[in-house]
Amino acid sequence: ASNILVANNTIENNSQHGLNLYKAKDVRILDNKISSNKEHGIFCTRECENVLIGANNISSNGRNGIELNDDITSSTMKQNILKDNKRAGIAIANSSSNKADDNLMQQNGIGTIITKNSSHNTISNNSITYSDSNGILLETDSSNNRIEKNEIKQSGRSGVYMKYAIDNIFDRNNIAENLENGMVLLNSAKNVLINNNVSANAPYNYYLRPNSTFNVIRDTYFENASLRFFNNSSNLIVENTDNRVTNNNKKVPIHAYP
Repeated sequence: ASNILVANNTIENNSQHGLNLYKAKDVRILDNKISSNKEHGIFCTRECENVLIGANNISSNGRNGIELNDDITSSTMKQNILKDNKRAGIAIANSSSNKADDNLMQQNGIGTIITKNSSHNTISNNSITYSDSNGILLETDSSNNRIEKNEIKQSGRSGVYMKYAIDNIFDRNNIAENLENGMVLLNSAKNVLINNNVSANAPYNYYLRPNSTFNVIRDTYFENASLRFFNNSSNLIVENTDNRVTNNNKKVPIHAYP
């Protein structure tokens, strides 16, 4: 199917998904209210391409508000309100080159999930607050994704959690007031964290767990200094890692001792 417009509808209380797109191209889903469906609000699967999901109110669905699953490409999720979805506001699985921009995600299980070898996706300018678990979760060999200029606050667990995530970029995000760490890296390597404001998270702002190697923190402001770990016990935890902090493109090794 191609060249489809779905606009100005109320879609609710379905036994599976609110909308299910299969091998669809050039689809626009605009200004709909999609709520209380048993599984996903919008489910795009199997080689969908160039799907625009914009200005929808997507809430209280049993799994994800929006899921792109299995080779979805060149699709955009923009200016949606995603609230109270049980698993995640947005989930991207085994899909590449998609964008989530300027969405409001509030009180979902997780704000955004990128999983199952998803790559080259961009998550930008979103407000992700009051997630039950993590604000953003990258896992299962997801790589080369760009996460930038997002507000990620007051998650029940971590603002950002990376697990088996490689070569991703986090740039200019505000990650604050999350209840179980700002950014956590586990079995994750070669990620670059640039100029993020990571503050007021409990107990740690950055928590690097085992097998997280060659991650880089660059151009980051640390409490009244251009680069200062002002309280190593509560702001940077390095556990069995080989990580580096860079300032003005000069690599400075970090050493942690028991």
